[in-house]
Amino acid sequence: MANEVGGAANDAALAANLAAQKAKEAFKSGKLPYPGCGRNFERFRFWDLFYALQAAFDLRKVVAHGLGFLGGTIIMTLLGILGGLIGVGWLNTIFGIIGMLGFLASVSIFSGIATAQSHAEMLARKKLPMSEGINFVKSRFGVVLGTPFFFLILMLGVGAGMGVLAGIARIPYFGPIFYGLTFMVTMILGMAMVVIGFAWFLALFSYVPAAGSMGLSQLTKHMFSLIAKNTGRFFGHFAIANLVASFLWVLVNGIFSLSFLPIMGVGVQAGGANVMMTLMGLPKVLFGMLAPLMMGPVGKILRRAGGVSWEYDVGGWLAGIFLLLVVCLLVGIVFSYWFSAGVVNYHLLTQDEEQDAAGPYRSA
Repeated sequence: MANEVGGAANDAALAANLAAQKAKEAFKSGKLPYPGCGRNFERFRFWDLFYALQAAFDLRKVVAHGLGFLGGTIIMTLLGILGGLIGVGWLNTIFGIIGMLGFLASVSIFSGIATAQSHAEMLARKKLPMSEGINFVKSRFGVVLGTPFFFLILMLGVGAGMGVLAGIARIPYFGPIFYGLTFMVTMILGMAMVVIGFAWFLALFSYVPAAGSMGLSQLTKHMFSLIAKNTGRFFGHFAIANLVASFLWVLVNGIFSLSFLPIMGVGVQAGGANVMMTLMGLPKVLFGMLAPLMMGPVGKILRRAGGVSWEYDVGGWLAGIFLLLVVCLLVGIVFSYWFSAGVVNYHLLTQDEEQDAAGPYRSA
């Protein structure tokens, strides 16, 4: 028995040395010693949360995430413009809700494809055709789309309750008194919306890997059970992923914004005030919630855009469409990392249980 154990140990040591030698040779030859999928060992390890940055350089995944954001932005923009043209307050609200649903659907579908692709490649430890992610979303469409919608519907329900209480306040004499009496309920509902929103954020971080084998209700319970059992580790991984994603956004957004300095410098010199007026015509509505996040010159332009004549508006819209495509790619870079880090997080928390259930660990 001792000889067998010693022999096994020697075999393992030889295998490790051989792997290390191959890695050195690959590094010297200019090729990275990992497949670029975000997982670099037989088991998922903590450092894979950082190796998941490799996904941010996979153009296929970046484009998929970016297309989801672009599609959602177009839906919200068109419905927002339509609601503004109608000019009826309650219809504006309905169009806004429908636009929000369309935005969420677009992002969920395309981000689901890219995240499922990352998951499949991490398990296989090699690059796979994008059909892997597409087929996954097709086969699990209800769960992939239903999970984020579940939380949104909860928030809309709570918001409707707050709206009813606020609407009663319009009743003369009785309304303000009733609203004051029920203000504590309004406060509780407001806090509930915040809690649901945060729970939504937590669930989206790592839900795709579990979506392949669970229904919607089972998946939701599983995710929060997983968080409850591994609270410290989950929030540690979650915090790291968000810090890295924030740094990544500042980096790519900073490079993007700095590119406007030579554009504006050369443009103003060559095209005069017309260039500045065209840039002033960039439509803020295209960028929605991203406008306040844009740094540097482009952020200043977006915050004061508008108020120019029609030809500058047309030029601004044309420039804005191309600008939006670039911004969607930047968002895709950040999303690609964040959701891939969520895949790593899921397996870091579950791989020991999976190994206990399946026996000795074998790489997929």
